[in-house]
Amino acid sequence: MSNLIFSKMVYNQSKKTGLLTYSILISIIIITLLFIFAILKTFPVQAEVMPFDNSKFITLDGIQLHYRVFWGEAEKNAGKVLLIHGMGGSTFCWRENINFLVENGYTVVAVDLPAFGYSDRQPGLNHSGQNRARLVWKLLDYLDEKELNTTQKWSLVGHSAGARTIIEMVLQHQEKVRDLIMIGAAVYNTSPKAGSLTEYWPINYLFEFVLDRILLRKYLINRALISAYGRELTPHELEGYVNPLQKKGTARAWLDLIQRESPAVTGLEQIEQPVLLIWGEHDSWVKPEDGQRLRNELANAELEIIKDSFHMPMVTDAQQVNKMIVEFFKRGVH
Repeated sequence: MSNLIFSKMVYNQSKKTGLLTYSILISIIIITLLFIFAILKTFPVQAEVMPFDNSKFITLDGIQLHYRVFWGEAEKNAGKVLLIHGMGGSTFCWRENINFLVENGYTVVAVDLPAFGYSDRQPGLNHSGQNRARLVWKLLDYLDEKELNTTQKWSLVGHSAGARTIIEMVLQHQEKVRDLIMIGAAVYNTSPKAGSLTEYWPINYLFEFVLDRILLRKYLINRALISAYGRELTPHELEGYVNPLQKKGTARAWLDLIQRESPAVTGLEQIEQPVLLIWGEHDSWVKPEDGQRLRNELANAELEIIKDSFHMPMVTDAQQVNKMIVEFFKRGVH
């Protein structure tokens, strides 16, 4: 009996000791966490470095877009211009055009489409032209209401694949668009029919690996850009393309692009707005013949072919292109 009582006393004492030890341990952890938190609060939180001085971000339908606004001279109030880049591009593609437009009184908005520039890379997005157009209209409607405070119609400018987006935009809201400019427009191109193939995990992983480790490397990006520019790029120009393409998730997002085949554009005959088509004479990415075809299919289009130019005339022949753009805008009234 005495042994049983002694054992029970030992058990109770051990239990009390265990609880005490546990309480002390929890207290130490709490005090340590509070101490660490107090230390961290003494250091300023480093804000995310913005890509450009006027970079802005907005989340629409759960998708974060990077955009920039450039204000035209208020007294001129020439109008509003949207700039949309092509495949692999960003707002950086318009660096040689924005200031000229602003100096002529135009308020300019440049946006990075999802999967490009500094916009969203979340997997599984639908990158069809229709969905992109709806998303960009939400951005423009927000800007019209919150920042620009104007009901003027938009002039839409799209380069390469960006032309497909602005076509879908005007088809969705004819009443909001004044005119369009397409530069080296990749309208008739369709994406590779690899969608069903890349749905399988081993091939899916292989595609993403190849994109990330090979195709999106600096050397190959440089080679591709040389063919688009028709000349060597400066270090600054190359970094302007490479930096956003190195953003985490780019390969996965591009895989989404090729998994969803883009159907051919339809409804061109419905576009009544004036359209200016600009092409480089030696564009090997989108042949000038596509520009001639577009001119014939659009009701109110004119085609300008720039001699000795390639796929990026708004950069390589900026002075000539800027003059064409502003003269085209001035032929109408905003």
